[in-house]
Amino acid sequence: MLRRPVESGNYTSTAFAETLKSLNLRGSVGRTGICWDNAMAESFFGALKNELVHRTVFATRSLARRAIVRYIEVFYNRRRLHSGLGYRTPSEVHAEYLAQQAAAWACKNNGSGAYSVVTFSDRVVRRRLRLLCPG
Repeated sequence: MLRRPVESGNYTSTAFAETLKSLNLRGSVGRTGICWDNAMAESFFGALKNELVHRTVFATRSLARRAIVRYIEVFYNRRRLHSGLGYRTPSEVHAEYLAQQAAAWACKNNGSGAYSVVTFSDRVVRRRLRLLCPG
């Protein structure tokens, strides 16, 4: 659950912690003064505002919701290059992770490696996953 409080004390209140616990959720905030807890969320919301929200006038909330979903699912995750991911898209990184997991499973069970082929709307990414299987 993402929540932007009016005051930072809302995150550390007892009532908020009890609500999280009753919903089997874990709060993302760490110790007081640790500014990196929210860095990824702040970066995302900054990009969303700069690249879409502040450049668009939405006639209705419904249109705004659809535009934001489209921004996240089509542009942000599949086309936008992220410096923190080595100038790759989140979809490419996720597909590589899944391919590595599959290759590790194949190596463990019967093989020595695997190829991953990931198709995106504008390009195809092929990567040879090299694994050293114990012999």
